[in-house]
Amino acid sequence: MSVIAPFNTFANGAATDADPAMENLYHPVAAPDSIEGMNGWLDKTNIAAPPNDWAVKRTQVRPQSMTRAGMVGLTGHADYLNTFDRDASIYVPIPGASIAFYLPRAASLTLLTWQIVGAGDEAYGSAGDPAISLRFFLNGTYEPSTQRYVAAPAYTVAGDGFRLTDRDRVYSGHMSYAGATALAAGWHTAQLAVYKSVYAYQARFRVRNMKHIAFF
Repeated sequence: MSVIAPFNTFANGAATDADPAMENLYHPVAAPDSIEGMNGWLDKTNIAAPPNDWAVKRTQVRPQSMTRAGMVGLTGHADYLNTFDRDASIYVPIPGASIAFYLPRAASLTLLTWQIVGAGDEAYGSAGDPAISLRFFLNGTYEPSTQRYVAAPAYTVAGDGFRLTDRDRVYSGHMSYAGATALAAGWHTAQLAVYKSVYAYQARFRVRNMKHIAFF
């Protein structure tokens, strides 16, 4: 907007007309010419030029008006036993790696990041290796580039098995959504889910976190 001008003026000692005085305070027109222009009409043309310019500071910005973020996690283990291996399309969400978040308006960029460690008890080199897989879902839709497998961590010698801890799967991943894939206003869900075949009796996960960061 331009500088607020001109104001209605009054001669000293003369009777004052109420209407022009009111228009100095509130006069809703396309090009503001009253003090009402300060109520949402100020823009970069109203910022003084250097060296007397005044920049918008952090204390002048409403919290969460430019960015929003959230995180969930899990302190204990998430164990999955031999209960959902009949259908390869069944992926079960992992607590601590699943988050729901709200966007008050469309975001220009949304980042989702996660950190998780997975292990199983299937034997190394078995017919079902790898028997455990992870997938990331946004709003219930699988993102194909996010599938990861948990390598078989058990080794069998003469009938005795032992676990190779260095074969635990550490998965630190992320997805970004901007431009054509930018997230709209409203509620969204993001989750890591696991599928386990009959070749693994147990799958165990240690979740560090699942985060979302949105920029408007």
